Amino acid sequence: MRRGRYIQSIIFLAAIFVCLAITAAESASLRAIPSLTLGGRWDSNVFNAATFERSDFVLTAQPGLTLAIGAFGTTLNLQGGVTAEKHMKFDELDQTILAKSFNLYPTDPMQISPSLQLRPTAYYSDTNDSRGQFAATPVLSVPGDVQGTPVNLTTISQRTREKEYAGSLTIIYRPSEKIEMELRGSGLKHEYDEPVVNVRDFRVYTAGATVYYRFTPRLQVGPAFEYEKLEPVGGTFTNVFRESLAGRYLISEGQLLDLRGGASHSRQETNPPVTTTSPYGHISLDSNWGTLHTYISGEYGIANEGVLGIPTKRFIGQLRINKNFSPRTNGELSGAFQRNWLGDTVSSQAFSSITGSLTLRYLLSSWATIRLSANHFNQTSNSTVAGNLKRDTVFLGIDLSEPFTIY
Repeated sequence: MRRGRYIQSIIFLAAIFVCLAITAAESASLRAIPSLTLGGRWDSNVFNAATFERSDFVLTAQPGLTLAIGAFGTTLNLQGGVTAEKHMKFDELDQTILAKSFNLYPTDPMQISPSLQLRPTAYYSDTNDSRGQFAATPVLSVPGDVQGTPVNLTTISQRTREKEYAGSLTIIYRPSEKIEMELRGSGLKHEYDEPVVNVRDFRVYTAGATVYYRFTPRLQVGPAFEYEKLEPVGGTFTNVFRESLAGRYLISEGQLLDLRGGASHSRQETNPPVTTTSPYGHISLDSNWGTLHTYISGEYGIANEGVLGIPTKRFIGQLRINKNFSPRTNGELSGAFQRNWLGDTVSSQAFSSITGSLTLRYLLSSWATIRLSANHFNQTSNSTVAGNLKRDTVFLGIDLSEPFTIY
């Protein structure tokens, strides 16, 4: 019953935003975009096991549908789909429906007025193999801010059914030419259908605010505050606070530097409470040179470890490169490194993960694209709460889609 109410709530909120976009904007447009991905992948670890890895070749099919509503100076996307698989050797893993997902997000923030922008998002996922689903056919991707402040990444060393519900809202308000205010809020619920060693269901709620003052046409500086509450089922609730000085500097047209520095604090609701303080820092560089787009970032501070139900000190670095080689050919390279310390020193128990992805696309026609992708995941640990895991995949398939204008 509770699970059904969560799904109904997401669908209800999605319907509200869709109706708002259609009825409130005189120039609203509506397109339906059916899609189908067909392909196959080689998977080095189909059982997602820490030891005794077994590989297989898997056929996949992903039908989906996107409703694209043009309103408020953007496109509001209502996206859903399912995934089915057929294993060549281990047919006991075959699922008529391996995964299903739902997405609501605007391509750009919704321009409510000249000084007010909104970015609502909602997400629902139900999968029997989240790592395989992520690595094989990431057609229904999740926008980066759907889940708000991300919890630490720990992959479970077994195949298990996972469900995730998430939503967020970002409000950007510019009362004058020099002041910009950004308010953020999000909620996430993650649950497993069966018990998993060392992990538990959890909920995460976040809130944040940043106020920028524009000193020059290139420089914005202001205070930033973040709050995060972790509620693990059957575990200790934890609050994380971050306060920092934030700055944006436009190096050149198409190059934006984002810096934050301050402190992060965690408070575990035990008796007596356990508190921890750590420096907090974030740096990112977003560059756009026509056909080449790059993003690189690094962040250190205290973060909630959702599946383990505890706070950790975390460093995370990310790199994304997107290149249009020709009007028909596109390539993407992305990678991330994350390390989590369970104690106060670098020699404490820790676990790390490395992810990497390379994707090449070739446009056969306006409705067909050939896609080749390779993915790598490696998690290592010297702790008792997270295990080692390695998984590699190579996927080759075709993405079919054709938009239809309704009005």
